[in-house]
Amino acid sequence: MLMLQSLLADRFRVRFHRETRELPVYVVEIGKGKPRLQESTEAKPGMRYDAGAFVFEGVTLTEFVAEFSHLRVDRPVFDRTGLTAVTTYVSNLRASQAR
Repeated sequence: MLMLQSLLADRFRVRFHRETRELPVYVVEIGKGKPRLQESTEAKPGMRYDAGAFVFEGVTLTEFVAEFSHLRVDRPVFDRTGLTAVTTYVSNLRASQAR
């Protein structure tokens, strides 16, 4: 990376600036007690809209967070639960609220 930056600076007089900023994020963590999630029996993972809710079936929490963060949140979402089980998640976010 440093070689590329040097090349661009020499040939095109491009300058680089680095800075560190704290930005707001959402973090999904395990609350008190153990998680009350049940493993999914859905063989085909995916997302659907059913009865006013987004339903994510047969996905891990990390996959759910990645997909859900594209729907309506205004900042990055990180999964810090460490859960790896394949489950079903239901969101009460309406389609009209999604971006």
